[in-house]
Amino acid sequence: MPETEANTTDSVETEAAETDATSELGDAGKAAIRKERESRQQLERQLRESKELSDTLAAKVQEFEDRDKSEAQKLTDQIAALQQQLADKDAEVAKATLVATKAEVARVKGVPANRLSGSTKEELEADADAYLTEVAQQRDSKPRKPPVTGLKSGASSSGDTSANPREAAAAALRRMRNGG
Repeated sequence: MPETEANTTDSVETEAAETDATSELGDAGKAAIRKERESRQQLERQLRESKELSDTLAAKVQEFEDRDKSEAQKLTDQIAALQQQLADKDAEVAKATLVATKAEVARVKGVPANRLSGSTKEELEADADAYLTEVAQQRDSKPRKPPVTGLKSGASSSGDTSANPREAAAAALRRMRNGG
């Protein structure tokens, strides 16, 4: 129950109790009680008005603070957004620089760019050198096989080496079509 309704209910109950008491009092007592009631009602009105004024002032102060706060908050949000954009651009530039450096080192060293790892030119060059050393060791450690000779490409089983490659391919196609 709101405060004004509670005060009104209390006033009505108090007045009923005082009415019973005033029937025994004389004119002077009744006048004093009436004056006291009027004073109390006036004080209650002033208290309500004071509370309403206080609430209104508090709301205005809060509104003023929020208005200033929102402007400050807007600026803070804009600064944060700009800082994030700057960080994103810095990351993009760093990534592009790394890709370009990786391509340059790969070209100079003669290694695949996707094989290189590192975040600086020195690290990329060291990785390229390590890769070249590893490839050289693998090449040296494998036994070399002599090249195989006498092999032909295609599906020809005729053993006819006198035909040119086109004729051999055409003959192989005919055999496949004929099922044999």
